Amino acid sequence: MFLAKNRTATFMPDFAHCCNGVAMNFTARWNSASVVLFERANR
Repeated sequence: MFLAKNRTATFMPDFAHCCNGVAMNFTARWNSASVVLFERANR
């Protein structure tokens, strides 16, 4: 991802897309983990 030094024009969209993917992945994992904890707390 960070090997492209000569294409700074396409670097920022790639970086934003990567950050979006990481944030969405983290949110999905956190949501599933909180659901599991909520299910365990209700039992």
